[in-house]
Amino acid sequence: MPQYPSEQDSDYETGSSTDEDPEEDDSPSIREFETWPERGRIVAHSKENDVENTLTLTRDDHVLIVPQEKHPEQATDFWVAKVRAIRSPPKENRNLWLKVQWYYHPIDVAQHVSKATSLSLGYSSHKNEFIFSDHFDIISFHSVERTIPVYRYVETSFAPPNIPADGLWSRYDYELKTRTLMPNPPSADCDTLKCGAYQPDTEMRMCPRERCMRWWHVRCLGDTVDASEDDNVVQ
Repeated sequence: MPQYPSEQDSDYETGSSTDEDPEEDDSPSIREFETWPERGRIVAHSKENDVENTLTLTRDDHVLIVPQEKHPEQATDFWVAKVRAIRSPPKENRNLWLKVQWYYHPIDVAQHVSKATSLSLGYSSHKNEFIFSDHFDIISFHSVERTIPVYRYVETSFAPPNIPADGLWSRYDYELKTRTLMPNPPSADCDTLKCGAYQPDTEMRMCPRERCMRWWHVRCLGDTVDASEDDNVVQ
């Protein structure tokens, strides 16, 4: 994930470069970036191994960013960000830069929050889960691998999104300056008396009724879950 800002970075908005060209380090500051004309949409064409590729990018898209160390194979190994603005210097339409807002891996956030929150976060995080931060950067358009959906999951919602098994998703926001995670991670232990455990990558069901809000493993419930009903409601 992107480097965690130092204590001196009070606004967490210093530009950085993740351009594919290691010889270039000319990333603009956010202040300079915001003086440039904004681009509403990018359509980029490329060709690799005789295969034509098209990347369409607009503001508020989620993107996979190629890390500086290596080119990963799985989506969860890329850096993940939300595009907040697309701009280019005047008369330089091909020199495109993006203002992005970063997602963090739970393990990165766990190192900077309270011990109780850290334990809960490490205990209950899913392998495809990311945390939306208030950390912004300016990056080169050329560091974008592709767009990807990042689903927002609200645990108290009666109509959660249908998240694919390999889909990326988020349920927490993280404020770097105060080291605050919102909302606080809830208890997600299986409420079956003979279980009481939690494995983030094991399928569970939650009853979203206000007086319930409890979780169970599907295997622990046995025949008590009606598969024809909403996936998140325990009958």
